[in-house]
Amino acid sequence: MNRFNVAQSDLDEIASQLKDQASDLKDAQIFITGGTGFFGAWLIQSFLKLNQVYQLNAQLHILSRNPERFLNQYPQLKALPELHWLKGDIQNFTYPATQMTHIIHAATSVAENEPLSTLDTITLGTRHILDYAKSLALKPKVLFISSGAVYGKQPAAMTHIPETAPTAPDLYGIQSAYGLGKCMAEHLCYQYHRTHGLLIKIARCFAFIGPHLPLDQHFAIGNFLACRLKQEPITVKATSQVFRSYQYTTDLMVWLWTILISGQEATPYNVGSDDGRTLNDFAKLVAEMEEPILPIHMPQQGADISRYVPSIDFAKKSLGLTNHVSIEEALRRTLAWHRH
Repeated sequence: MNRFNVAQSDLDEIASQLKDQASDLKDAQIFITGGTGFFGAWLIQSFLKLNQVYQLNAQLHILSRNPERFLNQYPQLKALPELHWLKGDIQNFTYPATQMTHIIHAATSVAENEPLSTLDTITLGTRHILDYAKSLALKPKVLFISSGAVYGKQPAAMTHIPETAPTAPDLYGIQSAYGLGKCMAEHLCYQYHRTHGLLIKIARCFAFIGPHLPLDQHFAIGNFLACRLKQEPITVKATSQVFRSYQYTTDLMVWLWTILISGQEATPYNVGSDDGRTLNDFAKLVAEMEEPILPIHMPQQGADISRYVPSIDFAKKSLGLTNHVSIEEALRRTLAWHRH
């Protein structure tokens, strides 16, 4: 699929909910890493919508290792004068000369069976971004896209994990490089804020659903939707009770732009949905959302519980953020986009 645009109604929702924040982006020069991924596609489109609706005269500078490949896939983006494409690696890109007013660091890496590569990309890349922000004459607002993986294994008895949870990834875990890398990157953000006064905001992102989410990777909800599209039986692979929650991408964009513009500095915000359900529940939702109802295959599940569900009370209370799109509506919109 080489379609880039999402539903205009989705973009209208984002613009409407950000009407009180958008003026902060007037004449802005925004630098973004990770601009060609799942988050990046939405950040670009929401930026374009805000720029148009509120006549911001803002410019978006997008770093990519291979912008040519991305633009060949989405040639409609080439002619947009407010988008500027920079080629480089997050760990050593050449600093652009433009005085940036905002930076969104969304680039990351999960290199299969290459934990050192994952650590380098996350930590050295973040250090390079922070050094870039420090080098600018006027301090930009910086948003670091972190992850709920910084908490490590969520205690089974804790239904919603808060930002203050005293947990961490397993230092010796085979699969811990991503979470530990995000922990180290957050620590770098804290230290650059403390030492250099950088205006750093932190978004700990959990799990999401929406257009552009790959349906053929390790995201269970995406795999379920792929079965729905092909009208095939849905398979739940988990042998324990797995609880997850999914935030729709319009809400995700409103939260990220709001945290960048108005969030407290050097203070992490959980970003996601607190509507936690089991994978069995999500499989049933997808199987029964329309005709024909799909069969569900699942193994015998033991009493063990695995949770990855955030508490979002802090974002609600301090920034007035909330989720406007239910999981049922999110699934319907995502499916419609894939069929369009």
